[in-house]
Amino acid sequence: MKKKITCMLCLLFLVLLTACSNTDQKKLDIYQYLNSDVKQVNELHNKAIKEYNAFMNTDSADAEKLLVSLEQSIIPGLKQAAEALSAFTYQSEEVNVFVGQYRNVILEETAALEAIRLAVSDKDTAALERANEAVNHAMSAMETYQTDVRKFAAANEITLVEQEKQSDQ
Repeated sequence: MKKKITCMLCLLFLVLLTACSNTDQKKLDIYQYLNSDVKQVNELHNKAIKEYNAFMNTDSADAEKLLVSLEQSIIPGLKQAAEALSAFTYQSEEVNVFVGQYRNVILEETAALEAIRLAVSDKDTAALERANEAVNHAMSAMETYQTDVRKFAAANEITLVEQEKQSDQ
């Protein structure tokens, strides 16, 4: 009888230990992702978006300069950010979902800006309108990602080192 009780207590202890370690691993993974790993990606992403927004926030946007920036720095910067995200994998599936979500947002932004590049290059106003709608959709997807990450961090009692948004969109 004592052996059975001792075995049951040991088994219960192992189950609790495993459950706690999974929670701890999730916390470690989200902390590592948000407060360390993703910083370089954010820098690449924010630099590209800030450069694009600089063109959009002026009354005299120079189409040729915009094309050069899109081709030489903005789109390549976003592609580099998406590629950097591909290197991140974590034990916690929830954190891997966020990595994939952020990568998908960046790829969506890249496709939208590629469409803008083509529309400006072809001087196609209808295509430019569609591309601008794609940019707006990507901005909305970014806001959703940011909200999801903040909620997850709060639910897991993780304090974010940087409370600023992932981009200046």
